[in-house]
Amino acid sequence: MAKKQKILDGFFPGFLSFLRSFFCWYLISKKKYSGKKVLLILVAITIVGVLLNRFKQF
Repeated sequence: MAKKQKILDGFFPGFLSFLRSFFCWYLISKKKYSGKKVLLILVAITIVGVLLNRFKQF
């Protein structure tokens, strides 16, 4: 996994951060979601990712 991440970071440094920011902008401006709702969606995505072992736990 670390090797793939290194390769992707070489091509697209900060790409996931950009996607997250674009997703939040889309929800707030196009779908008219509130900031609170967007934050709850991001927390839910994080919790599901941790439970599925997609994100490292601290």
